[in-house]
Amino acid sequence: MSDDNKITNLVQCLNKYGIMYIYDNTANEGQSWININTTHMNTLFEFYDNRLKGYIYSIGIEINSVLKYVSKEYKNILNYFKDNSEFTEPNKTHKIVRLKYFIDMP
Repeated sequence: MSDDNKITNLVQCLNKYGIMYIYDNTANEGQSWININTTHMNTLFEFYDNRLKGYIYSIGIEINSVLKYVSKEYKNILNYFKDNSEFTEPNKTHKIVRLKYFIDMP
């Protein structure tokens, strides 16, 4: 299998099975939830960034199936996640946060 096919399969797998976080702030622990999941995201982003070296790709963040933000820099996704009022302001709304990869094949 060529490297391009391996990368395509990796991205398809990531998007199908997903990197997902569920926000159910019934205990008003939003900032704790953000801190824990930001650390987890950073670890995953660094791992997959190494796997995708040499490819042009973007990462998107979906909240309740709505694509909210896309960037080619994973640190921008982390900042969006940390600074987004949907998570930093107290609220009781259940949210499913998914990270999506978009790759530009050469």
